[in-house]
Amino acid sequence: MTFTPFQLEIIIHHHWSTADFPRSAAPKYEEEVGTLCGLDLLTPAKSGCGYTTTRRGKAFMESLYNTQIPKRAYIDSNERILTIENTDESTTL
Repeated sequence: MTFTPFQLEIIIHHHWSTADFPRSAAPKYEEEVGTLCGLDLLTPAKSGCGYTTTRRGKAFMESLYNTQIPKRAYIDSNERILTIENTDESTTL
């Protein structure tokens, strides 16, 4: 599944915070929360307000934490790796 930036913002917020989502009045918020609940990533909080991540949602968040930053590799026409560089924000393409 591909997630929208708004869906990621929602799940990250509810994973880390018990506060109301700052943009909960946005027209798509309830629909996106419904989608995330349907995927068993979010569930209503036991306190009765807001949402929290499920076990599956926590595993999803852990997979985001463990995502490696890409590296740039230069490969010759014989498919040999010439160099591998770490990429960062200061690198220009």
